[in-house]
Amino acid sequence: MRQAVAESVEQERRTRGPYGLAGGERGTPGVNAVRPAAGAPQQALPGKFQIDLASGAVLTVASPGGGGFGRAVPRRSPKPNPAGRKPAKRRAPRAR
Repeated sequence: MRQAVAESVEQERRTRGPYGLAGGERGTPGVNAVRPAAGAPQQALPGKFQIDLASGAVLTVASPGGGGFGRAVPRRSPKPNPAGRKPAKRRAPRAR
């Protein structure tokens, strides 16, 4: 922060990430943290808090990742390129 501030944060999903649907996996939980001064260690914060920050403090608020939908399907690896040729460029369709 460039100047001292009082900050209030109310967030969810800090211990467990959002649930997945139809067999999808959970998302990652969010993270709240503060570094009170340059060179100071980062301190974890809960999902709901109120804090007074001095000038130079860094507040990190990382939102949780979304839960997945459906079961994961393994991807096929791309076919090897014969003779090391570059793939042909696709042209945009012509306007009529």
